[in-house]
Amino acid sequence: MVGFINRRCYAYLAIAILLSFTERANSTRAQQSITEAAAQIKPLTPEAALNLRFISDLKLSPDGMRLAFVVTEPATDDGRATHIWMYDKRDGSVRQFTYSKKSEKWPRWSPDGQQLAFLSNRGEER
Repeated sequence: MVGFINRRCYAYLAIAILLSFTERANSTRAQQSITEAAAQIKPLTPEAALNLRFISDLKLSPDGMRLAFVVTEPATDDGRATHIWMYDKRDGSVRQFTYSKKSEKWPRWSPDGQQLAFLSNRGEER
């Protein structure tokens, strides 16, 4: 149960941080969201650290309307999988972009912002 609570708190904190990068989230609202999320965070223990998700490699689309980023999942028997997620500024949605059992990383936008390239260790699977 502790892992679930910590994951939810860190998810709220991550979303608050993402919102702070948008024009839509004014500084007062972003600060309030970060403060509320921080108030829910419990001290980090070694056990809880194993269940954390990490956000990295944030890439803003050329038009500034979408943000692709990598989420490293909690450790399993197969290691830590990484998947690409997408934040859309137009409607404020955050969604998982890749769903394979393998890992995807290093998202990069095409110059026109219409396509997103990334590397994966999927092998022959598609």
